[in-house]
Amino acid sequence: MKTSWTVHNPGRRFLTCKLYNPDLGMPGCNFFKWVDEDMSNWQKNVILELLNENKRLDELKHRKEEESYDQKLEKKIVELGVELEKIKKEKKKNKFIICLVFVVIFLLIGKLR
Repeated sequence: MKTSWTVHNPGRRFLTCKLYNPDLGMPGCNFFKWVDEDMSNWQKNVILELLNENKRLDELKHRKEEESYDQKLEKKIVELGVELEKIKKEKKKNKFIICLVFVVIFLLIGKLR
């Protein structure tokens, strides 16, 4: 049993040949029979509205997931920026210490002569 999701028969179930697969272009043996009775226009409209709402919610969820991912990336960028600044300060401090050590060594060598 398969379910139709066309605009004219949304959610309506039917029987068909096992070889029927329109996605693959396989018509099967042309056997076809509706299992459900035809719906009223009101029923069709409700189902179509629900399908559209479901699609809209899926798209909204996807956008929210992307926004959440973007926010996480932005937070990580800020954290890495802070870490980079710490490393730059440490590097500057280390350069100063190295220069100071060279000055002390130079003075000691000069004093020993």
